[in-house]
Formats: sequence, structure tokens, C-alpha cells
Amino acid sequence: MNCRLKHVLALFVFLQGPFACVQNLQAQVQTNPPVVTILASDPNASEIGPDTGAFTISRSGPTNDNLTVFYGVGGTAQPGVDYQPLAGHVTIPAGTLSADITVTPIADVDTTFETNETVEVRLVRPFLRTNDPSGPVPWPPPYLVGSPSNAVVNIAESGLVTNPPPHVRIVSPLNGSIFLEPAKLAIVAHAEDSHGKVETVEFFSGSNSLGVKTNLPVANPLGPFVLVWSNVVAGEYTLTAKATDDQGASSVSAPVNIKVLHFPNTNPPPVVTIVASDPDASEIGPDTGTFTVTRTDGTNSDLTVFYHVGGTAKPGRDYQALSGHLTIPAGASSADITLTPIADVDTTIETNETVEVRLVPPILPLEDPDGPIFWPPPYVVGFPSNAIVNIAEAGVLTNFPPHVRIVSPLNGAKFAAPANIVLIAHAEDIDDQVATVEFFAGTDSLGIKTNLPVANLIGPFVLTWSNVLAGDYTLTAKATDSRGASAVSDPITIHVLEVPPPPVVTVVASDPDATEIPEVPPWLGMLQMSDPAVFTVRRTGSTAPPLVVFYRVGGTAENGVDYDRLAGRVMIPSGAESAQISVFPIDDGLVEGTETVELTLVPPREFPDAYQTGSPGSALALIHDNDEKPDVPPGVKIVSPSDGDVFVAPASVKVSARAEDSDGWVRFVEFFAGDHRLGVAGVLMPDIPFELTWSNAPPGDYKLTAKATDNVGATGVSDPVTIHVTGTPPPVVTVVASDPDASEIGPDTGTFTVSRTGPTNTELNVFYRVGGTAKPGVDYKALSGHVTIPAGTSSTDITVTPIPDVDTTVETNETVEVRLVPPILPRDDPSGPIPWPLPYVLGFPSNAVVNIAESGLITNPPPHVGIVSPENGRKFVAPANIQIVARAEDTNDKVSTVEFFEGTNSLGVTTNRAAMNPLGPFVLVWSNVVAGEYHLTAKATDDQGATSLSALVNISVVTNLPPPTNALPVVIIYARDPVAFEGTNSMGDTNVATFVVRRSDGTNNDLTIYYAIGGTASNGVDYVKLPGTVTIPAGGRSAKITVVPLEDNDHELLNTVVLKLTPPPTAVVPTYTIGHPGKAAAIIVDRGEFAAEGDHSPDGLFHFRLPGMNDTDD
Repeated sequence: MNCRLKHVLALFVFLQGPFACVQNLQAQVQTNPPVVTILASDPNASEIGPDTGAFTISRSGPTNDNLTVFYGVGGTAQPGVDYQPLAGHVTIPAGTLSADITVTPIADVDTTFETNETVEVRLVRPFLRTNDPSGPVPWPPPYLVGSPSNAVVNIAESGLVTNPPPHVRIVSPLNGSIFLEPAKLAIVAHAEDSHGKVETVEFFSGSNSLGVKTNLPVANPLGPFVLVWSNVVAGEYTLTAKATDDQGASSVSAPVNIKVLHFPNTNPPPVVTIVASDPDASEIGPDTGTFTVTRTDGTNSDLTVFYHVGGTAKPGRDYQALSGHLTIPAGASSADITLTPIADVDTTIETNETVEVRLVPPILPLEDPDGPIFWPPPYVVGFPSNAIVNIAEAGVLTNFPPHVRIVSPLNGAKFAAPANIVLIAHAEDIDDQVATVEFFAGTDSLGIKTNLPVANLIGPFVLTWSNVLAGDYTLTAKATDSRGASAVSDPITIHVLEVPPPPVVTVVASDPDATEIPEVPPWLGMLQMSDPAVFTVRRTGSTAPPLVVFYRVGGTAENGVDYDRLAGRVMIPSGAESAQISVFPIDDGLVEGTETVELTLVPPREFPDAYQTGSPGSALALIHDNDEKPDVPPGVKIVSPSDGDVFVAPASVKVSARAEDSDGWVRFVEFFAGDHRLGVAGVLMPDIPFELTWSNAPPGDYKLTAKATDNVGATGVSDPVTIHVTGTPPPVVTVVASDPDASEIGPDTGTFTVSRTGPTNTELNVFYRVGGTAKPGVDYKALSGHVTIPAGTSSTDITVTPIPDVDTTVETNETVEVRLVPPILPRDDPSGPIPWPLPYVLGFPSNAVVNIAESGLITNPPPHVGIVSPENGRKFVAPANIQIVARAEDTNDKVSTVEFFEGTNSLGVTTNRAAMNPLGPFVLVWSNVVAGEYHLTAKATDDQGATSLSALVNISVVTNLPPPTNALPVVIIYARDPVAFEGTNSMGDTNVATFVVRRSDGTNNDLTIYYAIGGTASNGVDYVKLPGTVTIPAGGRSAKITVVPLEDNDHELLNTVVLKLTPPPTAVVPTYTIGHPGKAAAIIVDRGEFAAEGDHSPDGLFHFRLPGMNDTDD
């Protein structure tokens, strides 16, 4: 990337200002492109007329050439619908500093009432076209976007708006301003109202309110409204202001985006500001003017500050050109920019002119254009960031006339007659003071306002024009200074409209009686009779527009229950003076007597002046009941299928029911399978059954019911009918390591074999996860995660191909584990039913391991050791006797000793007794332990001297345990009988395992405890399904969970069952806390298999065989 473009983009991100890598600083300053800005020079447009609005785009610098400026269009108004579309670009002609964009509203073709709408124009960077798109971006660009870069024009709707909203904008800080954390910001808003006054302005950062400021009309009826936001932390903020007038109308300003920067170092960059320390210069003399640029913080070194120059005066003609930068010398906190006027060589009388200096972010020269961006920058721009010096002309004008403009009402404003209009003018004089301002409507003087210099030297001048009749008025203001010079403002046009009085609406019950009439059964083909009550709503005045009238419904009858629901509003159509509201009774079968319906007119919710409520404003109607005794619910019975019928999945079950009603007729029957609604069957003829077909019923046992609803809404439910849907079970897939030994020497491959049960007529995709200590792609060729068993075969292989090490590093043998996972089902319709049957289910074994022998020679890999008790974080009460249990094993021999340590202090050595347990555990009791924090480790040594150290376990011994934080009972779990066998015990009973769940206190009530189920055994397959909850009955402290093995033909040796207590899943307030132990395990031994001491389960749990009868306290 071209370095110039790269660094411009980089600092646009941080500083939102122009930034370029520059080799020659002076040349860069001289070739700055023009800066373009935009304002809404006529911010108010209207569909009446139509009256156009205007944006003005201005540029700085030379005007020798045309300049095309691009912009984006937004706002709530729609181009082509609410206004004529804009082009997206405008050209400022050579010789001029600005060009206008005109917004032409399109009048609505209907009478729909709409709120005012907005058109926003936002300047964008130039579209740069180059002959070589891959070449560098041209520099300088045609222009840079300055601030303000966006503006808004409001389009007033042609519909009559009795209270148009106020106008508000944030004038400080400027869009794009940057501050340092913690910032203290003065947020200033300017708000005005065309026909009243602004009551409050509320300031926001995003959606967060920063505070509300109330207007003080005596001090300043235009504001500004000022709020100080203190201690602002680093971040990007979008500021808006919401103005509300004295009639409640409100509007929101255009957003202003600012940044507050955080500098982690102790030396944040200085903040530079500018003021016009001598704001008055003159061609006579000449008399110079002065800008002063000030910096914060340290003054140890020079600081170069950059600026743009603007204003109405022209450099080199009206004043000596400025360089665009200045240096604050070391030791000084400020420096001046001197403005030297150039006296005119002719006697042409000109008005005074201005020079504006605006600080800009630093332009950083980089010795290495491709190097990093300097950060933090030399400085950031604070507030105020611009200032103005006035140049008085040398032409002989003994008294310049004042300048005056009307600031309220706005051009095109509309009022309702008779109007009280507040006229506000802003007037100032450059060489004296304004004495009076006289307001005119056409040539008629409305009054004179005299200046009160003590209160306000520049006004505003305010006059209230009362009781203004309907008409269009052209308003001007004439300002006269203390020496008699005068000037007249630009005219504005306002419209005072003749507003007809709102219509008056009334209501009467034109037919006050309604009667319930039974519904005619559909098979009779007879016309349904009805007897509704009728309300009539009338209006006065013009019938040209439609009118929506709102009402409230009351009375003893219930809306939507005793009669068809009424909407709460009725429209009187165009050309009509009334509309009717009909009340249709619902025949509900209830004996209720006569009920009432009261209808009351209410004001409109959104436009309270749309109509007024007259008298009568309410009316009453009666609903006469037709029922003498309560309705009898219908009866219904399922006649097909029969109870106990069996279907094969996916089944199509035709459900048929007969229903009858003794005092009416059955409208429809709904069918259910349990709580699941299958569908509904409507009435055809009274003697035809109600039928529905349940398609693709999955396997399962179902209770079918039918629910009949009669003509008045009463319901009856049938007795349940139980059916069974069976299905062909999906294949069971398993995996074994058919060749469990692989080696890097050769290499020699290993093999997993995946097998399935059932038919083999189709292929079967089986998915798996890969684990183990070996790394795919490093120690062996990566596996795909799925394998296909071909049609016609019951198994297939997964080959593990080792990758020989490329170095001579000696490593231990490593493992590859393949674990089968449930099928991954692609579904075209994710919201549809789950396919059944599944492609397969997992059997046992579902995982297997292949060992990869390393090519490096390891004569004796070290053992593996871990402390299994106490757990990390366990607490004991001093003096404590702590049993420390370690589990140690050796892959190629046996563990000889385990030495226990607290920190570096040996607690003792435990020697292995291989005859009893070649795998351990190794146990040591540490007695009389005093209070303190302890760090336990275990060191295992095998019979060839190789050693390894366990992971650290941290425990605490305290003088007393802290009191419980609540009164909830503490629950624990342990395995009272941890061994179950398939088959029967010596007493002929099933040999079960037993867990006990115990609570600490509070036995007054039942306590339901939840637990999670794990282990290698499958719940409901290897043992009778456990529900996941157990209840300790009131008065008891414990409850049992019994694991009942299920016999199968699998040769599994032993499986584990692990139960872990869990918090209640749905309780708003917990009912117990989980203590220690919160988890326990048991094993299921296969029929005919007896595990020797030290047998090791597939998931790493130990099994110790202890003598004892089944279900006793072993």
C-alpha cells in the first residue's frame, strides 16, 4: 500500500483527522486540499406550496477550479415519495466558495395525517478514479471532509399540525472532538420553537440520559442549554439532545460523536486549544489581531501545532498569509499567531471580514513511511478548537449599519388562528450598539423593542404579536443603531390557518335489545338468524374526511365472551355523518339472565383535538338470555382403534370417535396422544363418526383420548385407549482394538474394528471422536471421524498409521483412543420431526485404545501417581487426623513406594504390598494436624528406581468451620453396597448395588434430591432405569437408590455406575446444598465373572471386593 494512504487511513481511525506520511513538512502544509463543510441554510421545507429547503456546501482555500463534492442522503423522508431525489454530488463552481442543494417536497396525494419528516445529507470522502487501480492513491485528494459534515432539513406535512415540534442542535462539542480521560465536558445545545417556547432540553449519551435542563425565559428565551458532564471515562460516545416545548411536542438533535481517550502511561499527550486573544484587527495602521494557542501539561520541549485557515477574508489580499502551523517553544505553555491586515489600495468601501483559525490533529513526518504509527500522538485537539479575528476595513465609513435577522418563527411556520406569535430578532452592530428593533408584517409596524444593554448587549429582541387572524404574512425586522444607521432583515413568510372547530360526537342505542339465538347445525342448510343490538355514533360539522371515534365497553356482559368482540373504535366514513356498532350475542349455554352492554365514547389517544365528546356520550343495550337450564356437556367415545391394539412404526393410525349432545349438537372433536394434540375433525352429519389419521407414528406406548366441543362451547373427554407402536430396533455399533499394538518402527499399524448388529443390506455411516495422548498429524496420520460399514458386511476397520519421529528425542509410548458417538443427522427441515428409527445406537464397548510404541528406546518409563483423597480445597477442623490416599501405577512394572510430602517436608513412605493390590492405593494417616494452609504431593518410585511427582493438592485446617450461610439441609451420597452382579445371590434374589442419600437436618417435610447418572454402564440398558431423583420422606434422614442389573449376552466383565448430586433444576429458591461426598460409584460385574483384587474399570475407577451379604452395611 502507498505509505501516504496507509497512514491517512490509520490516523483517521484514531483521530478522525487528516494525516499523511510526509518527507517535506513545509511542502505538505502548502498542498493541503480544501476542507468542505455543510449546513442547512434553509432547514425548513413544507409540502404546502411546496416550500423548498436548502443545504449549503462550502469549501476552504483557493476557488480557481470547479470542485465536485459527494454526499450520502438519509433521514426519515423517502426520496421520490416525500421529496424529489437528490443526485448524491454537487459541484462548487470556479470562483465561488459554496453551492446549494435544494430539497423540493412532494405534496401527499391523500389526506393521511403524518408527522414531519427529515432529510439528512452527510458529506463523504471523494471517489478517486485512477488509470491504474493498483497504483498509489493520488495526493492530495480533491478535498477533505471537515466539521460539520452533516445537516438536516425538516419537511412539514401538508396535514394540519397544531403544534409542530421545536428545533434543537448541539453546538458544542463539535462532531469528532477528542478528549482525555477523565474528561469534563460542557455540552451546549441551541433550541427554538416556531410558535411557543422550549421548556426543557434533555441530553443523552446513546440511550442514557445525562440530565435535563429547564429554560429560563426571562434570562434567555433561546437558551443555550448547558450541561456539564464530569469524569467521563475512555470510550466512544454518541451525544443527542431532546427538546420539549410548552405543549409537549419534542424533537431530537442530530447526533454528535466524540471520543474520550485513555493513555495507560503516566504522560498523556498535551491538549491544545485556541482563543482570539485580540479579536479585533484593522486595515488602518494596520492594527494586528492575535490568536493564542495553549497546551496543557509539560513544557519541556517544543510542540508544533497545525491549523486550517478560513473565514471571509482572503489570504494574501486582506491579510498576510498564515503558515498553517506554529511552534510552542520549550518552557512555554502558549504561543501566538499574529494576523496582519493588508490595507486596500483603492477606496472601495467594504464590510468587515473575518479570519477563522481551526486546530487540526498533528501531521506527522515519518522517516520510515512503512514503519509503525507514532502513538500517543504529539497532541490532541481540545475545546475550543477554533477562534475568529475580525478585520475592520479602511474605507471611510463613519457608521456601519447593524446586522439583523429574525430567528423565530422560522420561515414557513404555520399557526392556528387566532394566534399569539412570539417574534424574536437577533441584531448586532460592529462599531456601535443596536438601539431599537422594529417588527413589520408587510408594511404594518407591529411594534418597537428597545435594547437593554445591561441585560443583553446583542438582544434578542422579543415582541409578542397577539390575536393574529388567518392569512399569510411576510415578517421583517428593522434594526437601528445609536447613531441612526439602520438595516432590514431578510423576510420570512408565516401562515396563520383558519382552523374549524373539531366535530362533536355522540352515541345512542338505536336498537337497545339483543337476544341469544341458538346456532343452526351446518348440515341443515338453514339461514342463521341473529338479533343484535345496535349503537349509532354521530358527528357534527364537515363530513368530508373520515373520522375514527374511540369508545370503551362496559356493563355486566363480557366483551368477546357474551358477544362478539368489539374493537374499541369505529370509523365514520367520508361523506357520512354516522356509523353503527352492532352487538352480536354469543349463545353460550349458560343461565345468566339479562346482561348489559354499556358503550362510552372516549377522546382519541394520539390526536386529542380530532373531536370532542358531546351528550349523550354513552348508551346502554341489553342481551336477553335464551337458556332456562344449564347446558349438558357432550359425550364422546373412541371406537377405533381398540384398547391394546399394536401397530408397526412408522404407523398410520386411523382414530375414529362417536360423539353426541343431548341438548344441542357437537361442533368438532379434538384427538390427543397423551398431552400431544394430533388434530381436529369437524362435524359433517350427526350420525357420521369423527375421524382423523395419525401418520408416521413413532414407536412407543400411547394413550389416545378424544375431546368433543358442542355448539355452546361445553366439552367432554373420552376414556383413554392405549395402543402400542413397535419398530425394528436400529443396529447396535461397537468398537474394539482388533490390533491394539502399533509402532513407529516399520511403521507397524494398529487397527480398530467397528461392528454392527442386525441386517447388512445397506451401508452404515458410523461417527467417532479421536483422543488419547498421541497427536494426529504428528504421531500418526489423522483419522476422518467417521467410517462406513459397506453393504453386505457387519464390520469395517479403522487403521492407525504411526509417523516415525524425525528427531532422536526419547518419548514414552502413546495412545490413540477411538470413541463412538451418536449419529449426526442431516435434516432438510430443522423444525420437522426427528427421524425414526435412528441409523444406529451405541453398544458396549463404545471405545477402544491402540498403543503406539516409540522408536526411541525407553528402558523404564516412570510411574504415574495422583492424590485421590483429600480433594483439592478440602477443609478440616484442628487437630485433624487426615487420611491421604494416592493411586499409583506403572506401565511396565510395579510401583515400589509412594512418599507423601507437605511442601518439602516428608510425611512418610508407604511400601506397596503387591500381593494385596498391585495398583495401590497407597494410604498414610497424618495425625494431629494443627490449623494452617497445606500443600500435599505424592512421589511414586517403581522397582527400577524411576520416579514421578503428583499434582499439588491444597487443603486447609481451621480452628472451627465457619457457620452455615443458610438453614438449608446439606445432602451427601455414598455407596453402601458398591457391587452388583448379574444373576442372583445366595438367597435367590437379584444381587443389587445400593447408594444412600442422607440429609443433615430438617426432617419435617419430604425432600426431593436430584442426581446425574454416569459411568460406563448404560441407564435402562445394563440396569433398571433410574429416574434421576430420590425423595427422603418426612421424618426420615436418608433414602436408598437401588441399582438392579439387567442380564444381557455381552461379555463386559464389569461396568461402573456413577451418581453425582446436582442442584434442583427448576426451583426458584434452592431446597438443599450439596456436601461432601457429593458423588459415589458402584460396579456391575458380568454374570460368571469375578474381578480379582485390583481390577481396574474402563473409566479409571477402582473396585475393592469386601466380604458381606447383598444390601448390608459393608
